[in-house]
Amino acid sequence: PLPMHQYARKAAEASRCAGAQGQFWPYHDKIFSAGAEDLGVPALKSTARQLKLNGDKFDKCLDSGEQAAAVEKDFNQGKDLGISGTPTIYINGYVISGAASFDVLREIIQGQVDAAEEKKAADAASKPQAKADPKCSQQMAGKTDESNKICKLN
Repeated sequence: PLPMHQYARKAAEASRCAGAQGQFWPYHDKIFSAGAEDLGVPALKSTARQLKLNGDKFDKCLDSGEQAAAVEKDFNQGKDLGISGTPTIYINGYVISGAASFDVLREIIQGQVDAAEEKKAADAASKPQAKADPKCSQQMAGKTDESNKICKLN
């Protein structure tokens, strides 16, 4: 929850209360499509009922602050990670804070994929390759039995 958003903490609690009834994501999607004025406690409770949650159970959860400590813990963990806004995305050591275009995300991800492929190719090129031992080639010549096709390399 963002500190500048007056409804953020209670909306986060409400989402967790919905999650306790197995409806976190539908609830999340519904409140994110609502306007800021629709995030007061009465609207949060109404949203729970629109989604056919157990209203009494939801109200008790929200009114008691049952999820407040979990929301606070999440908030503090985000702060400790340096997250100051949403969305914040981490990609292999890159931090993208705030909205980023598809093109920006694609460029970063493609760069990471390319770097991984280059590293894999470099690693493969630097590995020692087995060399045929002429003694083994002579020893194996003409053998058809699988158990006799093994020659120990020195």
